[in-house]
Parts: sequence; C-alpha cells; structure tokens
Amino acid sequence: MSFKSADILPQVIRFYFWLQFQRIARLIDGNGKLILLGLSVMTTGFIGLSVLLFEKTEFAVWIYALIAVGLFVRLGERGRNDHLKSLFRNRDYFKVRLLENGLTSFIFIPIMILYSEFYVAAGIAFLSQLMAIVPISLRTSYVIPTPFRKHPFEFIIGFRKTYLGFMMSYLLLIKAIEVHNYNLGLFAMGIVFMVVMSFFSKPEPLYYVWIFKRTSGEFLKQKGVTSALCTALIAIPALAALCIAFPENMILSIAVYLLAQLLIGSMIVAKYSAYPDEMSLAQGFLFAFGFMFPPLLPFIVWRFYRQSKDSLDLILE
Repeated sequence: MSFKSADILPQVIRFYFWLQFQRIARLIDGNGKLILLGLSVMTTGFIGLSVLLFEKTEFAVWIYALIAVGLFVRLGERGRNDHLKSLFRNRDYFKVRLLENGLTSFIFIPIMILYSEFYVAAGIAFLSQLMAIVPISLRTSYVIPTPFRKHPFEFIIGFRKTYLGFMMSYLLLIKAIEVHNYNLGLFAMGIVFMVVMSFFSKPEPLYYVWIFKRTSGEFLKQKGVTSALCTALIAIPALAALCIAFPENMILSIAVYLLAQLLIGSMIVAKYSAYPDEMSLAQGFLFAFGFMFPPLLPFIVWRFYRQSKDSLDLILE
C-alpha cells in the first residue's frame, strides 16, 4: 500500500508515528493498557542509569554519543528506508526521517545539557539531521566470520548484526586500561553482556523450537549451556584484560562476570516463559526487579523456568 497522495499525506505521516507508538505500547504491554506506567518506569530507569553513568566516569558523554549514533545508524539502514520510500513521496520521506532522528536525539540531549555538555549535544542534534538525509548502508557481500558453530543461531545472527557494538565495547575497554579507570572498564565489559542479552529479546519462529526432539527441560538446559559457552568466547577476553590490568579488583571482576552469565541465563528462561509470545510487562518488571536485586534472582529464575517448561511442553511434547 502506498501513501503518495498529496491531500492525505499529513494525516498519513501522523498515522505512521501513531502506529510506531502503538508498536512500542504493545512491546511494553501486550494489551497496550499499561503504556503510561511502562513508559514512566522506563524513563525513570533511563534517567537513573544516565545519572549513574555521568557520575562514575568522565567518558560518559562519549558513551552517550556512541549509543545515539548507533541508533541513528539502525534507523538509517537501507532495507528499512527502502520500505519508507515505497510509502512516502521523496520530500515527505525526508520529513519522516528527520522527525525520527530528531525524536531519538531528544532522548539523549537533555541529559547532556544537564551536565553542561553543550557542544556534544549540538553535535548529536546536527548528526541526527545529517544522518537522516545521507543514506547509510551496513549491508556487505562479505560474510562476517563468527567464533560459533552453526547451532546457536541467536549468536550467529546476533553477532553479525551487532559486531560494531562489540568493537566499540572493546575499544572502550582499551581506553579504560590506558587511563587506568576500572569503573569504565567494568562498564565496557557490561556492554558486552548487554549486547548478548539482546540476542534473546525476541522469540524465534515456532518451527525453530518444534524441530527439537527433546523434553522442555533438556531444551532449556542445552540453550543455557550453549549460551554460557558462546558468551564466554566473547566476554572472557574482556574479563582477562580487567584481571591483568586491575589485579586488585580481580574478585569483583569475576563476580560481575558470573552474575552477568546468570542474568543471561535468566533472560533465556524469561523469554521462553511467554513463548511463543513476547514477554509481558509484568514479566519484564519481574526480570528487571531481579536485575536490581541479585539475591532474589535465583527465585525469579526458578519461577520463569517453571513457566518456560509449561509453555514448551505444549510444543515439544
């Protein structure tokens, strides 16, 4: 369906952004009824993490800028924009793209201004509009090699989509070691784990689960073990670098690594607790609660595990 008629175009642009809002609402809550509560919690959490980041490291503004540019790149991918061009006339396509990037930049700019990073904020605002106009393509005919076998599709697909995130996290880690800033290095390793967790954010097609000739318990065990081994391939170098560069904090570094592995495992069972649907808002809050209070995480993981078995039993048995 194409919306290229000049008389209805303003309404269609409004409808497009309303549709995006509805998609976000359903990601937060399957029924879309708790959107205000969900947005409030997300906003509060984002502000809290931002303040913590700016208070803990002097490189916070550059980390912020990298995240913002990464989002602009995702919004500017060729496949996505080819679809937008099929919906809108050329002039109005640019209006949509300018609005998208402008709204995205507004997530970061107020915090930057709050911490008097006016030049970087202005640069982000300028880049948001420039990258809306200049086409960006991350497609390449070269197949990016991965350190994984063919079985963990989440890691193969996820790694090839987010390899730039891993590169940036390791560059940040190198910088942390160079300036001898342990908190920044720990944050860099945390980015590695956060990227890995994103691999399990959406449920795969039902067929991917149905083809497994195992019980639900064996299925979850294989997923957990495979995830732990693949995550180790990505994160162990960061852990080793931290332990060598900051031997006085070795125990803390290892503890954070183990906790992050547990969080990824909990992300897996949380994902399948709602399978084949996405996690509900209540499940997301429960997972976030365990994230904030690690001592309660084993009990929350056990709850998700029981729910996952119930969901998977209908498919595997």
